[in-house]
Amino acid sequence: MFSPSVVSDAEYAARWGIAATTFAEAPTSKQRPLEDCGLDLLLPRLAALKCNDGSAPFNGDANAAHNSRRGNVGPGGRCGRIIDVYIAPCPEAEYEVFADMYFCSQATAEHF
Repeated sequence: MFSPSVVSDAEYAARWGIAATTFAEAPTSKQRPLEDCGLDLLLPRLAALKCNDGSAPFNGDANAAHNSRRGNVGPGGRCGRIIDVYIAPCPEAEYEVFADMYFCSQATAEHF
């Protein structure tokens, strides 16, 4: 449950939320979290997301994003791995961002 779930390169390239620039563009849930391989890839992606007005709750800082972690909600997502929850405060809403850091391609899993 705490090891990477290796998916095909095509599945990894199409992971949920990869093209999103705002939190609103990629609503997440326990069953449909942001997907990436490890904290080193997930946190910068989370830190780069913006609010609808263009403000950035984490100012691009992966440590600030990491500090917004509220815990985990147990297994979920496509691979049944542990899903973490982060809180992103925006003027329009406080987003609960569910994230799966165990969703890896063969190449990214080598660095997990």
